[in-house]
Amino acid sequence: MSSRLSSASRAAAMAKFGGKDQAERSVVRGLRWLKQHQNEDGSWSPEFRPSMTGFAMLCFLGHGELPDSPEFGQTVKKGIDWLYAKGTEFDGRLSMTEGGWGSNAGVYEHAIATYALAEYYAMTREERIAGLLKQAVTHIVQGQDMNGGWQYQYSKGPKSDTSVSGWQIQALKAAYLTGLGIPGVEEALDKSMLNLKRVQAENGSFGYRNPGDRDFSLDGVGVLCTYFWKQDKDRSVRDGIEHMLNMTDQKPVKYKGDSADLYAWYYDTQACLTFGGKSWDKWNRLFQDQILNNQSFDGSWPPVNSKAPGSELQRKPDGAGPYYRTCLCTLMLEVFYRYAPR
Repeated sequence: MSSRLSSASRAAAMAKFGGKDQAERSVVRGLRWLKQHQNEDGSWSPEFRPSMTGFAMLCFLGHGELPDSPEFGQTVKKGIDWLYAKGTEFDGRLSMTEGGWGSNAGVYEHAIATYALAEYYAMTREERIAGLLKQAVTHIVQGQDMNGGWQYQYSKGPKSDTSVSGWQIQALKAAYLTGLGIPGVEEALDKSMLNLKRVQAENGSFGYRNPGDRDFSLDGVGVLCTYFWKQDKDRSVRDGIEHMLNMTDQKPVKYKGDSADLYAWYYDTQACLTFGGKSWDKWNRLFQDQILNNQSFDGSWPPVNSKAPGSELQRKPDGAGPYYRTCLCTLMLEVFYRYAPR
């Protein structure tokens, strides 16, 4: 994460991986919009507050912003204080609902907020966070299905959900990077690879619950999460990248097109940078200008006209919609230094 921590290191990473000067300015505009739209209690959004707060925190952390940062320090402190207080109140259940995980969104909310807590702890070593983080991560470990994936409500059954699983894997990898040695993390990550292998089709695509039941929207999930843990460009990674990029001919990467899918692009961007080479060169040409040129004047991003599965928040003009889009786009533009490969 050292590439995030100074303007010089961020600039060096952007130069190395093809980031434009406009991208850094765009990130700062996005962060300023988030700062201006933080709730008084430190959270973000009128709905889905745990996940939107987790997303916003990931954006600030991705830019190397910590509680002592000149412009955004107080924003970060308020956000982490809210996650800590509410997470403690609910015994580490970061969906923050009484008596369980709430709606189907609860499993996403918990994982995204846990991901943010883990990154924050890794960057600050703030002692009070360790206990809550251990609780939150243990819920993920215990919620893993028998086949290695995760499902809504952390229920157990024969078919896991690749979209749900992707956020659990990201949270667990971030927890692993803290060095806290939380029991079960490495074993859960090892087991999660079996489920990703289960849902990959012969053509390289990653399915939702079965091989071939999505065209390409989860390819980036499968590729990124496999490489996140294995750190190896094995056949599943190579085939997934190839299928994903081939599909851009049929479903162009156009912000204003009906195939726009910020959720998929968030994963695709990280997967391609990690893979590198010509794959990254192609994806960088496709995505960067689309995100840069469609940012609104105020620093947020407008609704997309997407027909992709699960794209309701991407289309929503109010509620959590603006927060969701702005965080996904900001995280995409931070890719050059957020988890920059060595």
